Formats: sequence, structure tokens, C-alpha cells
Amino acid sequence: MFRIFRMGVAVLMLVAVVGLTGCEKAADKAAEEAAEALIEAGTGTDVEVDDDGATIEFEDSETGERLTIESEATGLPDDFPSDFPVYEDADITSNSTITMEESATYYVSQSTFDAYEDVLAWHEKAYADAGWNSVATNKVEADGLSTAVLSITKGESQATVVMAETEEGSVDIQLSVVWAN
Repeated sequence: MFRIFRMGVAVLMLVAVVGLTGCEKAADKAAEEAAEALIEAGTGTDVEVDDDGATIEFEDSETGERLTIESEATGLPDDFPSDFPVYEDADITSNSTITMEESATYYVSQSTFDAYEDVLAWHEKAYADAGWNSVATNKVEADGLSTAVLSITKGESQATVVMAETEEGSVDIQLSVVWAN
């Protein structure tokens, strides 16, 4: 399982870097095709990358375990857990999903120009109200910018939420949700 997960994460990172940059120019199209060929050669799996994202499905020949990776440019993944609180006053800038037989891991990136303190307070309250248990909260300030990391659990599911102020005045939010099936 670890081998297939590690390969899946590497593939996802490659797709995110190369495949989601857009294909407006011939150079972008060439990079997209090169990424597809590289992934196909490394995994033996057919890969499709386009302006909207990518979907990769493959099966570990040794264990038979299946792994599906989906990545989109915007919006929440179609099967994102409906009862997981997501800050609505932020733009979703990217998302991806890694699905294995026993769980799905969702990654969502957001950005907002709301005040950092308001964003943090909303998240802390929303997760408590939705029945998530706080495992750890770490807050750091460096160079006048604040960052908070919330680690939460609910049943067999777990999540990490990172909120960070940027020099541009926005707050970037990173959700990593491991949802047990």
C-alpha cells in the first residue's frame, strides 16, 4: 500500500505542476504531452491531462490495490464530504483527490482577503460545531505574518487545516482531509 500511495503522490505532484498550468501556448501543450508520456511510462497507465485537470487510475500489479487520482483547477471535488465545513468566503484555487479502496484524501487550496483572525475563528467554531475534535492547534508568527495549523479528527476521518497570511494581504487556506469510507 505504501508503494502505491507514494507513487500516486509523485504522479499527483507532477500533474499539478505541469498539467494544471494551462494549455494556451504550444509550449504548454508540449509540456502536457511530455508529462502524460512520462507518467504513462512510469506507471503503465493511460493518463489524460487537460485544461480542466487530470484523472489517473491504476492498479498495483503486486497487490491488486487500485488508486485513482483526480485533480481539478477550481471548485470542490464532486465527492468531497458534504458535512466537512469549508470557508465559503474564499476562492477555491485548486483541488485534488486521491482515492484508495478504504479511504479518500482530499486537498483543497483556497484564498481570501478576509482578516486572518476572522478566518481562524470561523474554522475553529465551524469544526467544533460539526463534531470534529481538536487534536492540536499550532500558531506561529514570523515577519509579522501569522500561520495556524489545526489538526482535527471525527471518527476514523482526520484533517489538517493550514491558514497563512501572505505578504499580499490574503489568507491562504490549505485543507487536507482523509475521509474513511
